[in-house]
Amino acid sequence: NTDALDAWAGLGIDYDTVDVDYRSILWLGNCSVINWSVGARYARLQQDFASLFTLSGEDEEVFTDIGFDGGGIRAGLDGERHHCCGFLLYGKSSLSLVAGEFSSTYFQGDNFDQEVVNTAWKAGRIVPIMDLELGVGWQSPCGHFRLTAGYNVSYWFNTVTTDQWIKSVQENDFVGQADGMSYDTITFDGATARAEYRF
Repeated sequence: NTDALDAWAGLGIDYDTVDVDYRSILWLGNCSVINWSVGARYARLQQDFASLFTLSGEDEEVFTDIGFDGGGIRAGLDGERHHCCGFLLYGKSSLSLVAGEFSSTYFQGDNFDQEVVNTAWKAGRIVPIMDLELGVGWQSPCGHFRLTAGYNVSYWFNTVTTDQWIKSVQENDFVGQADGMSYDTITFDGATARAEYRF
């Protein structure tokens, strides 16, 4: 009920994906090509939160951990438009349906009570992941050497996020989760670059 005199918090988010795809030509023109692909994806998402509140000599800590591991099917389309001197434009899109389990923990303690709250929650979910990428590149005349650079956006739907998890613990609502942990979307975006040798 009293505001803290000092507060600190940090949030770390990490994800990893491993894809195995079969890829083939859907349409081929003089300077353009569209390919389709189908395969499998393994996905891992980790969210770690830590906070410290200081009030009149009392330190209160809150830690949360949310992990997801899963696997599923993946399908995509990609296209290229080639120009003179080996330069090209490209675009990629894919959709993955990853089935796995979210595992979440919440711990809160202070100087006087080492364990104010200590709870955990698990649930299986299907997480759709959509990847979009646009960029430019260069390819050697023989087609073996290739350099590309672009911008990638990845949407992870139906996820459990740190703010949802904290809210559900505070409201003691782990079943209905109408407003708290029903679903959320995490978006990752940024520049990407590749150097390839194709054979």
